[in-house]
Amino acid sequence: MPKLADQFTLNLLTVAQSAKEVHSLRMNFDYKKQLVTFITDSQSATRFPVTGNKSRSVYRSVHDYKSGLAFTSPFEPFSISRKSCNITIIDGSTMDSRTSTTSNTSAIHIRHANGLFGLNTDGWVYIGQKEFKDTDCDVWACLQPNVSGKSILVEAYWMQGKWTSNGEPVLYGMIQYESNLTNKKENETYTTVVSDYTSVPMPQRVFEVDSCLRTSHPIVLTFSLRVPDASNATTRSVAFTGALREALSLEMAISPLRLPDFTIRKPSDSQQQLQVYVTILEWVNVTARALPASVAQKDSREAVDALLKKVAANDLDLKINFNGQNQTVTILKNSTTGGADVTKPTVVPGPTSTTPSHSDAGSTVAPAGSPAAAAAAAAPAAVQDSGYTGGSMAGLAIAMILIGGVAGLVAGFLLWKRNTGIAYQVYD
Repeated sequence: MPKLADQFTLNLLTVAQSAKEVHSLRMNFDYKKQLVTFITDSQSATRFPVTGNKSRSVYRSVHDYKSGLAFTSPFEPFSISRKSCNITIIDGSTMDSRTSTTSNTSAIHIRHANGLFGLNTDGWVYIGQKEFKDTDCDVWACLQPNVSGKSILVEAYWMQGKWTSNGEPVLYGMIQYESNLTNKKENETYTTVVSDYTSVPMPQRVFEVDSCLRTSHPIVLTFSLRVPDASNATTRSVAFTGALREALSLEMAISPLRLPDFTIRKPSDSQQQLQVYVTILEWVNVTARALPASVAQKDSREAVDALLKKVAANDLDLKINFNGQNQTVTILKNSTTGGADVTKPTVVPGPTSTTPSHSDAGSTVAPAGSPAAAAAAAAPAAVQDSGYTGGSMAGLAIAMILIGGVAGLVAGFLLWKRNTGIAYQVYD
């Protein structure tokens, strides 16, 4: 059976016919970075199909396997800031996690992509070709005759390579038939449609957890950086700062989620030097049960002081992968300062400086027993922030429409009054 890439983005829409439920899941998965983001939207109704916002909940969750923490908050796409954030240890029962046990200890790890959705289960058999959503697909099936009193048959539909841009088969959908062995009234069928699948590298902002960590004043770190080509770095700043973020977080022994904002500037008289400004967010203390997979994090001041000590007398080399090549960039000695009193320069749009923007994408739960399984059920609010809500933004939009309409009517009336005075002739 074909395999999923270990770095991908996709959408899942799962319909449970008997339960009258619809679950939408957007997932960003990066095995190398050990990061997963979900946005889940579930709703149910007393009749089917579902209409309106009945029993609806939307959450965004980021799983950081380097620290073992899950950051979950209600998702409001029209809100300037999310209103709450719940920080917990990653649950070993989520669809993207697996548990390993050695002697008397256990640890939580991220699954490989092919371990998601049950695709690594033994017993998959190729059964031929079928249409799924009017598209020819190769179909694989797996029968599990008795799972907790249920017989489960899953069909995985892979879109043939002739329909894809790179000629590789793509997971297009799954149908799961559940037969209750003791009560046929509890039988269920889940139909999952996969869309917008891509294995193109994702920007860091799809994993950002700024609203969860900006609970205290951040520290700004600045340093001079020697690079092979400063112009190329500023032109492709998003890719460059992404590579630098990974290397710097590794050097400082902190999560890359704590380095959300980079500003880079190229001095006019240098082609091999940049001035870099980076924001470092404070980490959080989780009092829940600790797991061996959780990594202790330095506080911001401690992490900055350790870096300053390294570059006090010697240059510091960092290994990055940029433009598909392994490169070495160097933090110049005695060029580094960091603290709450350091300010970043005002960014002027142009090729010589940039601050990557941040937006939301990706997060949590699919229905229990469905092919999408269940990502962590997230919920209670913990940190309160102020911000515009979706309702206030909608009200503002309506007000602007009304003002525009009134202005149009006034302008039309004035033009009509003017035109009524046009001279005319009378002919005998």
